[in-house]
Amino acid sequence: MLKYKYYSKTYHNIQRCGGALMKKKIQYFIVGILVIGIIFAVSKYVPLLRYRKAINDIKIENVDTSKIKDGTYRGEKKAIWVEAEVEVKVEDHKIRDINLIRHKYGRDQAKEAEIVIEKVLKEQKLDVDTVSGSTSSSKVILEAIENALKSAE
Repeated sequence: MLKYKYYSKTYHNIQRCGGALMKKKIQYFIVGILVIGIIFAVSKYVPLLRYRKAINDIKIENVDTSKIKDGTYRGEKKAIWVEAEVEVKVEDHKIRDINLIRHKYGRDQAKEAEIVIEKVLKEQKLDVDTVSGSTSSSKVILEAIENALKSAE
């Protein structure tokens, strides 16, 4: 009978220790998952902040086309996830044509931003309204046009 009690107590002690050990393992697992989740979130959030800053830093300035000689000029703008390269043709101090050579964007609806090219041609200025829902792409395209015109000065 004495042996049975001893083994019984030992078995229950092991069971209690095993339960505590299992709790520790679960706690470490949960902490590990949380740490991985935080690292993942930060790795996605930091580039987003840089992208937003790059877009917010774009300030479109009108370029005086009366000082630009006839010719075709290239310009580009890169803002992390959105890029544009254009070719701008100037004749008689007016913007006659804008060829969008490359437009890299992250979302499908950003293609709508290419409408700003028509606005620039129609209004003959860079200070045009951006396309709602595609503001980032609109600003990048306008900056590429500005850079092309400034390269001609």
